[in-house]
This record gives sequence, structure tokens and C-alpha cells, in this order.
Amino acid sequence: MMQVLRVLGKQIKEIWSRFGFNQKASIILALMACVALLAVLVYWSTRPDFRLLWSGLTMTDAAAMREKLEDAKIQLELRDSGTAIYVSAKDVNRARLMLAGQGLPKETSAGLELFEHPQFGMTDFAQNITYQRALQGEIERNICVIGEIESARVTLTLAKEKLFSTAEDKPSGASIMLKVKRGAQLDPAQVRSIAHLTASSVPGLQVSGITIVDQTGKLLSAASAAGEDQLAMAGDQLGIQRNVEVQLTKNAQEILDTFLGKDRSVVKVAAELDFSRIEKRQEKYDKDGKVIRSEKIQTESSTKPGQATSGDGGTRGNTTIGNPNFTPEQSQSKTKKENVQNEYLVPVGVENTLQTGARIARISASVCVAKGAASRTPTQIQAIQELVEAAVGAVKDPVRGRRDVVKVEEMEFQAPGAAPAPKWWDKLPVPVDSLVRYGVLALLLVVVWLAGRRIMSSAASVQSAEIGVPIQSMGAGGAGGMIQEKEVDVDLYETLQSVKEDPKKAAAWITRSLQIS
Repeated sequence: MMQVLRVLGKQIKEIWSRFGFNQKASIILALMACVALLAVLVYWSTRPDFRLLWSGLTMTDAAAMREKLEDAKIQLELRDSGTAIYVSAKDVNRARLMLAGQGLPKETSAGLELFEHPQFGMTDFAQNITYQRALQGEIERNICVIGEIESARVTLTLAKEKLFSTAEDKPSGASIMLKVKRGAQLDPAQVRSIAHLTASSVPGLQVSGITIVDQTGKLLSAASAAGEDQLAMAGDQLGIQRNVEVQLTKNAQEILDTFLGKDRSVVKVAAELDFSRIEKRQEKYDKDGKVIRSEKIQTESSTKPGQATSGDGGTRGNTTIGNPNFTPEQSQSKTKKENVQNEYLVPVGVENTLQTGARIARISASVCVAKGAASRTPTQIQAIQELVEAAVGAVKDPVRGRRDVVKVEEMEFQAPGAAPAPKWWDKLPVPVDSLVRYGVLALLLVVVWLAGRRIMSSAASVQSAEIGVPIQSMGAGGAGGMIQEKEVDVDLYETLQSVKEDPKKAAAWITRSLQIS
């Protein structure tokens, strides 16, 4: 075996010496590429699968967490300019528990824990600043709970509490800077919720006094509270309308599924809602059922002297003295005045009506039923229509101003398509990505092995040529092909001369001899 290797080494050296510079450089570069490719494949296959442990870290927290992870012999990587730490997938949970036990990462926003250790001798100004910092930190923590937000900074302007407030006193204000995660976007409802959350956390703060921007400087909050209220009202109205339509559709569909069977009908309901606010006041009086509550009667009588009535002719008849027909009452005037004031209890009905919320103004329903073996009669179609009208509460009353529409049509339904068959790779016990990963690795290893084998074969072989008879027949003069000692010396000399004259032929002869042996 050693002799074979020795001969092979000499042959390779001989062949290498006959190569030109370009051939030698090509072989060296090919070998270096194969070695580098093999090293990359080995590194890639043995490299652990890193998962995100924490992101958005400060440099201080990142340095402290890296030190703790390295002490625990956990492989890690720093990404995103050192603000994100990735560890191997198998160590994610262990690393989080270990860092949480050591209080890492530290909270970037201090909250009400600032008051856990009271400091004596603080001035009122320092105490107010500490309270403001704690309030800002608590609001920042609440905002960061939202999944689309990576971080938040809150700055509050608290109004000073005064015993007597004036119109010149400025109310509280807040400015919020949000850093949204990459690829995420906040919808208007989330922005309004952040504004209301902040306004509810700060005394005297109104939604109109909150300004919200993102990391790009885009204004997310509305300029006025009225605009926000209108937008919120519009969103609420659309949501109410959608809920009403879904509920009415569900009611009609349940009846048709029971009456016709499952998947034999389709119902779609469109509802128009009235969101106007109506306030009414109505008073009713009952004059027939009135009752006297109190009665006040004022009577006034007066008597005045009056003239006597004329008597018989003559002086005696017209004088009171000595006149037998004269009485004292005839000379007085009596007056009587009566004033009656009555207070009645009149039954009255006062009705205050405030209509708010949504009222159905009009309903439109479309019903499509599947054809059976025979077409349905108009009576059957009318029965289905009446069922749907009763289910959705349709009204056809011109006096009330509503005339709902329910349309029923009979059509042929297409047969439901078969469920898609599972792919063959879904039945594999190993995930496809793992198979692809290790398959590519195996393929590259095979390519490297075949390339190396081809290079070694080309280096160990030359073009075949006829070199004459084998060495066994060159000195076959004795019995059984045994080579005599004298003949060996002659043949060896001739062989050496042949090698010197034509090295390529000698190399081919050695190769063929090794193959025969």
C-alpha cells in the first residue's frame, strides 16, 4: 500500500511539473473554492437558529444583558445597532426568565415607584416635578401595551391649582411622540383611544389639548375635539348599521335554513338608519275633571243717606216733620259688592320625550333560494317572502313613512366545489423548510465530493497510449513466467531508458499495471 502511494505521489509530482501556470492557478483556485464552500456549509449547518429576545433597548440595558447572558454561556447576537438581542431558539425562555429575575431590562420610564422611597426635605417644586415624571411614565407604559407601538414619550403641562380660577388660566396639555413598529400603522380609532386614555389620566386635561405625532413627524391627532367627535360618531354609526344588518340577516337566514334546508338560500339585508336627535314636550289638560282647591269670597256693603219720596201736594206732604208716611229707611241708600276668587286643580299631563340612538328608516332584503326538482309556485314564493318580512321586521305603511322592500328570487345553485386536497408535503413528518435546508446541504456536499474526485482523477491520469507489453511479459523467459535475475537487470535498464525517453508513456504504463494488479 505504501509503495502504491509512493508511486502515486511521484506520478502526481510529474504531472504537476508538466502543468502550465494557468492550469496550476485554476487547480489551486478550484481547491480553495471547494474548501471555502465546504467550510461555509459546515458553519451554516451548525449555526444555531437565533430568535429575538428583546428589542428597543438602551445601550446601558443592552450591555448589562449581554454580560449576564455571556456569564450564563448563552449564545447571542446584537443587531439593530446594538438595540436588539437575539439568542438561540432553545435558550429564549431560559434567558428571559433569568433576566427578569435580575430586573433586566430596566424600565426606561419611571412610574409611581418614584414615591416608594420618600425623600425628606424636598421642596414643593421638586415634589411636583417628581409627580409629573411619575404620571408621564405611567401613561407611557399604558400606551406601549398597544401592539403596533414600539415606544412612546409623553410630556405633560399640568395646570396650576388655584382657589379662584380666571379665564386667563391655561388648561392642562399633553404632547405624545409615538414610535411605531416597522411595517405597522395606527388606525384613527387607536389614535383616539390613546388621546382619551391620556385625558382620563390627567386632571383637567381635555382631548382637544392632546397632540399626537409619530416618529416621522406626522400629526395623528385631530386639530379640534369637534372633528374627533364627528369622526368617532361616524365610525360608531357605521358599526351600529353593520351590526343591525348582520343581526337581521342572521334572523332571516335561520328561518330559511330551517324551512328550506342548509345551504339552500342566501339572504342579504341592507338597513338605512336614522340617527337624528328628537326632543318633544307635550302638555295635556282635563277641564272636565277640575277640582276646587281654594275659594275666596269678598263681600262689601255700604249705606248712604238718600232723599225722601215726594208726598201729597203741599208743604206738609213733602217734609219729614209731621209727615205720617215718612220712615227712616226711605232716606238711606244701600250698596252690596261681592268678589269671589276660586282656585282649581286641573289635571295636566306633561310629557318630555327625547329620542336618541338609531331608528330603522328603511329595510331592503334580497333573498335567493335554490330551485328544487320543480319550480316553486307563486304561493310558495309569497310564503317565503312573508317569512323573511316577519323575520326582519319589514313595514309597509305609507302613513308611517316606511315602505320596506323584500325581494325573493328562485335560482339554480352551483354544486359546492370539493375541498382542496392536501399537498403531499403537508403529510411529511418533517417541516418542508428543514427538508429543503438539509437537502441543499447534502446536494452541495455531493457536488463538492464529485468535483474533488474529478480533480484527483484528472491529476492521476494522463492520456492513455500504447506502451508495449506489460513488465511480466518483458522478461518472461523462465518457466511459469518467472523472471531470471540476469533478465531483470537487462529489462530494468531498458525500462529506465524508456522512461527517460517518454515519461508520459511510462506513467500510463505504471497506472495500467496498478490497475491490473
